[in-house]
Amino acid sequence: METIKNIADEWGGLKNGPYLLSSLVKKSGLLQTGLASMASHNAYDVQEVYIDKPSGQFVDLNGTYTVADNVNSKLQRTDVKTCVIPLELDPKVGEGLPNGINGYISNKMPAYLEGLGQSVGAQAVYGLDSDAEGFEGIRKYCTDNSRAASAGTDASTNYTSILFVRWDAQGMTWIFNQDSAANPMGMFNVVVKPETTIAPSSGTRKDVIPIKVYADLALKIADPICVYSLVNVKLGTNDVTVTDLEAALNTIKADGSTFIYCNRNGLASINKLKDANLQMVGSDGDYNTIVKSFNGIPIVIDENITDTETFVTVS
Repeated sequence: METIKNIADEWGGLKNGPYLLSSLVKKSGLLQTGLASMASHNAYDVQEVYIDKPSGQFVDLNGTYTVADNVNSKLQRTDVKTCVIPLELDPKVGEGLPNGINGYISNKMPAYLEGLGQSVGAQAVYGLDSDAEGFEGIRKYCTDNSRAASAGTDASTNYTSILFVRWDAQGMTWIFNQDSAANPMGMFNVVVKPETTIAPSSGTRKDVIPIKVYADLALKIADPICVYSLVNVKLGTNDVTVTDLEAALNTIKADGSTFIYCNRNGLASINKLKDANLQMVGSDGDYNTIVKSFNGIPIVIDENITDTETFVTVS
């Protein structure tokens, strides 16, 4: 399965290192594990979504039957979006490097890709609440479309969410444009323009090299059954229960392409389920409360899910 992170790492040469970015890095499970597919059209994806279905009938030999109603459907469109980091570099920054300005950009690529990744990752969680020019996000989609449950009723602040996603090429997937179909790495691009002079303020001039590092992609949520969110989770106050997790996984009809996404406090809340039932003997040397999966469904850290969400009322 091709994922956005794998494509980005290969395109940016991040597997070759060495570089140190650990203090700025956020783990993004949605980018690391999410399925990536080609959009039906170049800059957007259109899909027919069926609203209902006819029922079959058994008839006697030469018997009568009732003509079924036409199947109702609608066309759903998801636009591919561009996430961009615009830069203006001093023409002298590349002097002394073997490959000049291109060498400078290459050296900075881990930070550029991490910046893009965190912006895209936050958008995947919070959608238009993160950036109104971006694509729809899972948590916002769930709370707007009755695909969410609350972990509690304590209406204060500093909550987190746990996301449940069943990846599917038709119903739930990352999409990229058809220009990238032959080479998926084409969804990531760097454009270096010729040196130019700008006016930062009245009466001043500055020579710069304009650069854009960008990614063309979006998150397509075509089938509501593929996503679910447990909101208002708060460690020690509104902790997760076994019933919460089982209900969410049953709702999305979890299978082998399903993942549970949460941040570290969300995981700590899940871990308390094991802590309450942990048994140890004298020879045990490790007090292990870590839960890596629930009923066979992997639990993946995504640090773009925050601990500062406000309480949301769900229907």
